[in-house]
Amino acid sequence: MKKLVIFFILFIFSMPAFAQNESSFTENFSLIRDHGANNHAFFYSNIICPNNYLFFAENRRYSRLHQLFQIYRSQKSSDLTPLSNIAAVEGGRQNWRNRQDLIYGQEENISSEEKPESLAEGYLKRLAERSKRSRKTWGTIWLIGGGAYLALGATMISSADEDDGWGGLFAGMFGTMAIASGAVMAGVGVYKWAIWSGAERELEDVLSISDPGHRERASHETLSSLATRGRRRRILWGIIWAGFSTLAFFSDEGSFLLAAEYGGLAVYNLMRKSRAERAFKSYLKEKEFQDKLEFRLGIMPYGGVKIGFVYSF
Repeated sequence: MKKLVIFFILFIFSMPAFAQNESSFTENFSLIRDHGANNHAFFYSNIICPNNYLFFAENRRYSRLHQLFQIYRSQKSSDLTPLSNIAAVEGGRQNWRNRQDLIYGQEENISSEEKPESLAEGYLKRLAERSKRSRKTWGTIWLIGGGAYLALGATMISSADEDDGWGGLFAGMFGTMAIASGAVMAGVGVYKWAIWSGAERELEDVLSISDPGHRERASHETLSSLATRGRRRRILWGIIWAGFSTLAFFSDEGSFLLAAEYGGLAVYNLMRKSRAERAFKSYLKEKEFQDKLEFRLGIMPYGGVKIGFVYSF
């Protein structure tokens, strides 16, 4: 949901509205910004000429590609042009209609190098990064465990060749089992390192979208899809572990301890939300933007001060 921020300026000290001479000529302007919003509006009223005011408007979502910033002037004393565009900033370059319309101040964060990302895209990136770290960590653990089992199996088989009795037979059998287990564990480790997680693959597809609006919608849909898949997966494993727990408890040679272990795994999977679910929940919580009225104080160049209220909705 787009958030529109409106700045009501109560008064401004020591700041003329327009540059009037060559020495005061500048190509920048000043603006109090709210970085959590996609749209910005800033009303400026000059106490010397209360009938005239300036209106600044920026769409951050569109500006991710074009960096467009429009500036308007309204003259209440004129019935012909109540609102006129006097300047625009696109791609970091200002295009002013004339020097009389030029405003004191400094441009803040309006440059072609700035590429803000959407809220959903940011959460998707962090989810992919965490999935990647987890995948590589577990891949390393599996590789180390597999290598240890392979070394143990090779040692046991080597000792079995020197013993022709029952000890050598058992050593050879367990050594073979250890080598097989080590090979499987090493294979799992290689798989973990080689195959990307779902979040990583989805992020790659989202980043290939050039249009910012479409990319943001795709990020939202991807987060929702990953959360749904994570929920289904953990519920499935919870049901499977619950089934093993039931079989272990009611079988003829049932073990209460084994049933309790399986039951604990079932409860853990059913109650513990997946990483994707937690990320999507945090995203939705941050996305909810409550109505609020804030006090803002800004320092203008050349000794100017601006004080105002920000109403976010």
